[in-house]
Amino acid sequence: MAAARRYHRTHHHLDVPQAFEDEGGYPLDTWLTWQRHLHTTGALDQTRTAALERLDIIWNPRQQAWDRGLAHAAAFATLHGHLAAPVDHHDGDFPIGRWLATQRTRADQLTPARAQALQDLDPWWNPPWPLTWQRTYHAAHHHTAAGRSLRDLPRSYVTDDGHRLGEWLHTQRTHPERLHPEQQCLLAHLGLNPPAPPAPQRGPSHERAFQRALAAARAFHTREGHLNVPQRHIEDLGGDPVRLGQWINNARRRRDRLTADRIAQLDARHAMGAVALPGGVARQADFGVLDAEGRSLRTTIGAGSATPLNGKRAGTGPSASRCARSRVSRLPRSQHH
Repeated sequence: MAAARRYHRTHHHLDVPQAFEDEGGYPLDTWLTWQRHLHTTGALDQTRTAALERLDIIWNPRQQAWDRGLAHAAAFATLHGHLAAPVDHHDGDFPIGRWLATQRTRADQLTPARAQALQDLDPWWNPPWPLTWQRTYHAAHHHTAAGRSLRDLPRSYVTDDGHRLGEWLHTQRTHPERLHPEQQCLLAHLGLNPPAPPAPQRGPSHERAFQRALAAARAFHTREGHLNVPQRHIEDLGGDPVRLGQWINNARRRRDRLTADRIAQLDARHAMGAVALPGGVARQADFGVLDAEGRSLRTTIGAGSATPLNGKRAGTGPSASRCARSRVSRLPRSQHH
């Protein structure tokens, strides 16, 4: 206790560094750790508890470290409008960039309360894309919040704080296929809707190959009553072999690139003669093109509007609702004046 009083008299707290020993070689950190253990187990008497509390002992150092980091995170979010701090950024002498990077690494291990505390400061504190993108996105947001347009910004434009905003905007417009759906949602909040990639142009040979494979699928379905075609199956179409199993698997994989016309031709009710049940669900015994999640081929391929058998539509999960709610309202402190 005497060593604790001496430390407090000098430093005005008992936030003792790990493995600290005082000038006389007394292991004060080890002693304080033991007092915390006794306090946690209820074995520390009230007199000693009160004496240590008068010296501002920290009963839970880990919680105190978290609270300190969160306070610095809140200060950063207030100043900058986000938590995408560079990893080497310091708030005074506190390494807030490193602390945030550590929380992202441990995101799956955070308690719900801690994860929510960070979410409340910035819904995108741990995005599935690079933080450099997120920082430049906020630079674009601040640009528009100042009443300036992003439409005619030259590609060489660099912000005062060093963000290559012109180049970033050029990349978003010319490579929309690289964007995560939630990134596209964030860009839409800025009025930047990346153009949809043009549909691939199909020549006559591609169309002939498609129609030949479609005819093979019809022939298989007529004969077998389903389209659960093995991957290596080859359908003999009047002496013309068609790799039907491979074609069906490719159609499922490339469903997002199919034209509306081809999706219509692959419609279970029109192309395969399936018996449609109420609600437009094809009976599996009659139309067996089901993917691993139990969706019909029409639904799997025509992912733009059809409803899967599980009743959920794309873009209605938690991440989508987060994007819908995340119109950036937090501005840097300087933007409020």
